[in-house]
Amino acid sequence: MKPLKVLVVGAGVTGSLTSCLLKRAFNDQISVLVWDKSRGAGGRMSTSRMNRDSNLTLDLGAQYISASTDYALKHEKYYQELLDSNVIQPLKGEIEGMRNADDGTLHYVTPNGSSSIPKYFLEKAGNPLQASSHLQNIDIKENTITAHGISNDEEITSNTDVIILTLPVIQMLNLKGDIQKMLEPYRNKLKEVKYSSRYALGLFYPEINELPDITWSAKYVSDHPCLRYISIDTKKRQEATSNGVSLVVHTSIPFSMKHLEHSFNHVQPIIEDYLYKYLPSLPKHSSSKLLRWRYSQVTSSYDNQPGCLVINTSPLVILAGDGFTHSNFDGCVDSAEAVLEQMKQHLTNKI
Repeated sequence: MKPLKVLVVGAGVTGSLTSCLLKRAFNDQISVLVWDKSRGAGGRMSTSRMNRDSNLTLDLGAQYISASTDYALKHEKYYQELLDSNVIQPLKGEIEGMRNADDGTLHYVTPNGSSSIPKYFLEKAGNPLQASSHLQNIDIKENTITAHGISNDEEITSNTDVIILTLPVIQMLNLKGDIQKMLEPYRNKLKEVKYSSRYALGLFYPEINELPDITWSAKYVSDHPCLRYISIDTKKRQEATSNGVSLVVHTSIPFSMKHLEHSFNHVQPIIEDYLYKYLPSLPKHSSSKLLRWRYSQVTSSYDNQPGCLVINTSPLVILAGDGFTHSNFDGCVDSAEAVLEQMKQHLTNKI
């Protein structure tokens, strides 16, 4: 019997962990392919490098992982696996202004950048990633799903038995083709899923080992017209100082919404001006990277946070991701586990 073909769209934590769990559960009975429109895995766990010849990196997306007492127990096997593989390690640096967490909450950082988490799970799934693959429409004919997309300005297709979408919900609603009919019964509730937006600016200082007059690893900024979070990323992740220093700034939601449609050439100088006024001892950076997170964090999840949503059973079409849970590592794990249970329920008798 031929392996069941599964296409996962999105190589963030939910998509990569889903791929890993499916391979572990069904092994050679399924064939998994992952599409992501970016050049590599990560999603909102995005790690950027200064340039191709530099070891200096920074995280423009997720900054650290906080596991509440309940989640640390519920997802203990995932945390332990990542700890044992040195993908994560306990946070040791000081983060000023962090919201009060429950007693027993554990905080972790990624020594090799936050994208190392989805990369790890994809490796355990057999590296099924097809990068630079931008899904555009989904059609169904005779129980076969055909995904159409664009890769490097060329059209691509994938014929599959199952498709699992881990995109932001707004992007799911904008897909074309037969999927629009499947979405219709759920459209109103899907439209209620909302996201915040923000800019992330990364600055690189390859010629120095530390930033003067800064004792913290990261800091939350209150009541500022632009800045919300600043991280000395190399210090937060305990990277070797010989690689230089990297710094990350996340803007506030009001600032981001005001400038969301403005060009990077307009926005970046404004952020830098605010930053250098806030930290006057900061030296001039050597290079920079600016990223617009149009869908940063879920502010309103799908009704009752089901983890995933089956919108078609034959063939199987599943919507998943933090839009159906909440925007952190544990929310993504909950979503991936929900997909696995749906796959077991719907596919065990077929494979």
